[in-house]
Amino acid sequence: MGAAEDPSLPRELAFVDLETTGGNAAYHRITEVGVVRMSEGRIVEEWSTLVNPECRIPAQIQAFTGISDAMVADAPRFAEIASTVAAKLDGALFVAHNARFDYSFLRAEFRRLEADFAAKVLCTVKLSRRLRPEERRHNLDAVMQRHGVVCGARHRALGDARVLADLWEVWRRDPGERRLGEALAAVLASPALPAGLPAELADELPEGPGVYRFYGEDGALLYVGKSVTLRARVLAHFAAEHRDSREQRLARQVRRVDWLETAGEIGALLTEAALVKSQKPLHNQRLRKAEGYFTMVFDDPPSGRLRIEPIEDQPRSSLANCFGLFRSPRDASKALAEIARERQLCLKTLGLEDGP
Repeated sequence: MGAAEDPSLPRELAFVDLETTGGNAAYHRITEVGVVRMSEGRIVEEWSTLVNPECRIPAQIQAFTGISDAMVADAPRFAEIASTVAAKLDGALFVAHNARFDYSFLRAEFRRLEADFAAKVLCTVKLSRRLRPEERRHNLDAVMQRHGVVCGARHRALGDARVLADLWEVWRRDPGERRLGEALAAVLASPALPAGLPAELADELPEGPGVYRFYGEDGALLYVGKSVTLRARVLAHFAAEHRDSREQRLARQVRRVDWLETAGEIGALLTEAALVKSQKPLHNQRLRKAEGYFTMVFDDPPSGRLRIEPIEDQPRSSLANCFGLFRSPRDASKALAEIARERQLCLKTLGLEDGP
């Protein structure tokens, strides 16, 4: 491999892949790290290690990655490899597929150690879309197949990191370094933020579900919102092409943003509703007037009968037994009836018809 000729291409790249115990960086942990370091167009180092996540790996994750509890039992904890990981990534463009996933997990691990970690991030999903906009699928398997890249250790950290390095070399040849540099610049363009917000906000926002709050002058609470992807939702408020006049006014007023991460969508919804009711943000008129959401709950003890109740009435300990979020009891009943017809379930047992 020759050195990069186009000066617009980065000289230092770190192709990174992680395996984890789940999909939420706030609650799940890293089980494996793989890094392929490229300098001046040449691969100069490959490195990987298993990581003891200090918790059990769910069975479905073990089946997917092949990484078992026994394999990580004697592996180093992240605290023991943090300085090594930081050194492997230092000064390089952080390159990963669905990069915010891997980046958010590393940042979360460093935060647990009360340490800072930041890097410029390139997502190869976004890069692939820029290079081949006519293609519909840009997951790693689809991109590998499209470009003839093979992997002997798929869904293991170093194997997938090697794939990314191979894809980079493919793209340097076709469509070529100039086109690759143009696509790279477009993907790396910083998101537009209002003048009153710090530039590092886009880097700090987590990828997972939760609730966010916008504050204006003198700390006035302007707006409370929720999302299953906090970073994307918050930044969407400030993207000019997506804003209506109301959102534009709100964006101009924002001076500070904070957030609360939750385990999932239901937790985000409940937290949002509680904050709107208790703190009465200026721009949440619609939600303040709404009746709230409803869910389906099985009888306790189990009888097969489902009740439709306001989700705000459910204790957090029982949320695992709640099914669906609906704007009204009528919507919930309609959804349940459709499921019953499709699965040929008893409408009386489900509580949709009267009688024994």
